Amino acid sequence: MAAGCAKEGPKRPPKEISIPTRPPPPPASEALSPKREASQRIVQAGKEYLEAGDADRAVQTFQEAINIDPENGVAFFFMSLGLYQIKLFEDALGLLERADALLAPYPDWHDEVVRLRYLIEDAKGEEQEKGPDTEGYY
Repeated sequence: MAAGCAKEGPKRPPKEISIPTRPPPPPASEALSPKREASQRIVQAGKEYLEAGDADRAVQTFQEAINIDPENGVAFFFMSLGLYQIKLFEDALGLLERADALLAPYPDWHDEVVRLRYLIEDAKGEEQEKGPDTEGYY
């Protein structure tokens, strides 16, 4: 290897996350089920809580959507995003794996799952580097 020609590692996606605004379409052969429609309406409400900065309430709302339709990958994705915002990184990663499996047929969503995974892993690493919060200790 020539001097100054270091081997580059895999490129990480950008830190910003551009969340798809629409849920993945159903296969052409099937319409949205009533459960999925109800779940998607609840996901929309949860997204509004996220945008308003109320991640705790958003997570509760996404859980309701998942209870109605446990195959709704979009609900898992947004619940993972909410958990990331309240720094529950392990839980966020676990739910993101489920979202990834459910959203695998949709490349745009898969790309967003990958971006969110990097954000969570970076934040988790920063928390570990920082160590425990010692404010208030003598």
